[in-house]
Amino acid sequence: WVNNPRINPAKLYSPVVKAVFANWKDSEIFLSFDTSMLWDEYCIIRVCIVHLGRAIPVGWRVLKHKSSSVKIATYQDLLNRISKLLPVTAKVILLADRGFANAELIRYVRQLGWHCRIRIKGNFWLHHPRRGWERVSQFPVAIGEAKLIHNVQIHKCNSLTDVHLAIAWESTSKEHWYIISTEPTNLQTFREYGFRFTIEENFLDDKSSGFNLEDSKLRSAPALSRLCLVLAMTTLFLTAQGVEVVISGQRRCVDPHWFRGASYLKIGWSWVKQALKKGWNLISAISFSTNVDPEPVKASR
Repeated sequence: WVNNPRINPAKLYSPVVKAVFANWKDSEIFLSFDTSMLWDEYCIIRVCIVHLGRAIPVGWRVLKHKSSSVKIATYQDLLNRISKLLPVTAKVILLADRGFANAELIRYVRQLGWHCRIRIKGNFWLHHPRRGWERVSQFPVAIGEAKLIHNVQIHKCNSLTDVHLAIAWESTSKEHWYIISTEPTNLQTFREYGFRFTIEENFLDDKSSGFNLEDSKLRSAPALSRLCLVLAMTTLFLTAQGVEVVISGQRRCVDPHWFRGASYLKIGWSWVKQALKKGWNLISAISFSTNVDPEPVKASR
């Protein structure tokens, strides 16, 4: 099945995504965008919708590629295809890490009618209206402080104007944060960028924390892409099942903790296992309409 060339994952999965998110009610949709390596030989480029603390795959591409760094030409068609699947009424915000910080991506995001929040490195060049050209790390910021800088220019050679910057020196980890945005930045910009980390949990669910994708014997990019289709469909179903379990007040049948600590995918997975043994009901339809969490997760002590 995974080696059948007649099975086109994008053609099969795209109408599913369009139907599942057709009733989206929120004014915004956050897309988390990243890559993951398999055996230092294959690169998965994936875009997910941020949903209730996790990420739902909406599109991907698998390449035989020995690096997680990829050029925009390899994923431009992927972003274009995804743009046609999302609700037209929602503002789309793409979240990406430092490996995707380039002017070409920001231009293309604007062309699609989207916005973005992209983390950049400290050696990134910016042109400030009053300060001229300098590296972002040269902007003075004290520990525990955040600065919001608007209407800057990036890249000396491939120049792009009217972008905005949020800088912070986080007091606990002592880490510096530099985030480029296509919209004027505020303190919420840091929170919004934080949604990007949900895709790392999604990759972890694919691997050691869930489906054990790395145990696959497949060594073919098309075959791995078809296997990613299976994992994406399973993620959709288990997440929707977990949400239904929580909304119906039955979470403690499979998660005995007083407060929710497991992801909706893990709750749905536990429910399905018990349903196969005890004849419990399973959902018959999948629809995601909001990112408002019915029972926000609480970390244990």
